[in-house]
Amino acid sequence: MKKIITTALCCISILLALKLSAQELPLGTQPIKYNGGFAGETGNLRMNFGSGLTTSSITLNNVNAITVDGFIPKIRTGVGVSTGYGHSKHNFNAIQINGALAENEMNDKVTFITFAISPKLSFRGKYTFAPFFDYSYTNFNSNTKWGFLDSVETFRNNTSSWSAKGRAGFLFNTRKLYVGITFDIFNASKRFGNRYSIFTTNDFTTSYFLLGYSFQKSLESKFSVTPQLVLGFRKFPGSKPEILLEDFSLMFKYKKVIWGLNNSGVAIGFQSRKYKILLSQFYNSGYYGSLTLRYIFKNNSKSLLNY
Repeated sequence: MKKIITTALCCISILLALKLSAQELPLGTQPIKYNGGFAGETGNLRMNFGSGLTTSSITLNNVNAITVDGFIPKIRTGVGVSTGYGHSKHNFNAIQINGALAENEMNDKVTFITFAISPKLSFRGKYTFAPFFDYSYTNFNSNTKWGFLDSVETFRNNTSSWSAKGRAGFLFNTRKLYVGITFDIFNASKRFGNRYSIFTTNDFTTSYFLLGYSFQKSLESKFSVTPQLVLGFRKFPGSKPEILLEDFSLMFKYKKVIWGLNNSGVAIGFQSRKYKILLSQFYNSGYYGSLTLRYIFKNNSKSLLNY
């Protein structure tokens, strides 16, 4: 127990030192967001839903996402689909432009959908190796309106874009540990403005490294500590790779009560083998809150960690 608590405190110190800001949804809300190998990892049909809200004096952000995944025994393959919608509104009042007061309003909307397929290779019933491929499509629209306070005339600028991305990689897991690698295969986008459209094949690449481990005396222990992290590696042509901490989670569990920290703030909730309810909150010159719901349609004790 002392070793578990000591390890947990070390993890907390490292994560707090990174001073991460709040993200839209906590790690695990969209299981296939960073690695498609999580599709079908419970062995049963699973549904995840998340909703997040961010507010400040000039900004209002809202995002909702749902993920459904399952396992097909006959072909020993997991499949999953994740889709969501986000809206962001920014109001900048009384901004000085060339000595005159102006107001500005920006409305951004984004929708996305991701498909993942992941064959499962099991060794001795204790280890699973899951290669995967996923494809995602994202559509983004931005509307900007601004005008001077002493004039009835307003100006508008509308832009939109779409992007398509294919990724591959693998996920290796035991009952307590998982390690995953994700890398881009292709990444293309097209932007539209009032009088232009530009198609590009993006030269930069993004890779992810995922790691999670559940510290507990035995699989039957009532208490556990589970740190998880996602590292991102971004490479632009002619430059050195950037290494970023994309996401993290440090969760404690006693019986069916869970609490801890994630990239969305302080979290508390309830988790059984079928259900999971998690509420996260964060304050930093504004408010952020999110709600995560998970349901597995059959009771299966092989579910990975806090995903």
